[in-house]
Amino acid sequence: MEAAIADPLACELARERIAEACLRAVTEMVKTVTLNLEHMRKLVSMNFATATELANYLVRERGLPFRTCHEIVGAIVGTLVAEGKTLDDHKRVQEILAEHEQELDIPTIADIVDPLACLQKQVSLGSTGPESVLSMERALAEGLKTSRLEVAAAKDHLEHAYAETMAVVEKVLAGEPLPDLGEMRV
Repeated sequence: MEAAIADPLACELARERIAEACLRAVTEMVKTVTLNLEHMRKLVSMNFATATELANYLVRERGLPFRTCHEIVGAIVGTLVAEGKTLDDHKRVQEILAEHEQELDIPTIADIVDPLACLQKQVSLGSTGPESVLSMERALAEGLKTSRLEVAAAKDHLEHAYAETMAVVEKVLAGEPLPDLGEMRV
């Protein structure tokens, strides 16, 4: 048993088997998971997850410094929390924005703070937007395929080197002279 633990090939193969088993388990869980989208939407609203998008909008469309926009949005969030409301109360968001001399119509506010719309707007490399996530998934799948090929090649190489080494050891233990090591493929 100790030889198997000390054997790097055995350790690598064990890690590979564990990783594959975990991937299979997660794959099966994802296939059967039921998402409560309504509850998820409610939670996103309750934790003000899209508040930064409002600040980003003010920076991008109004040309205001981010610090100013952060203060405005902080005031909006603070007021809404104190009133037990969320960014989904578009009329109240509009009123608080007006108090800070920022006029926005309700459809614009609704679009800015809509979680799905925010997600769709995430298009930079590595972002959480759908296209970026799919691109990363494809890259990871290709990387996994390449890694499996590399592991298989390394396994073959290690197995061959191990077999040749054991053959040399057996010959030496049998009293035979050491073979010319130049003949061995390593």
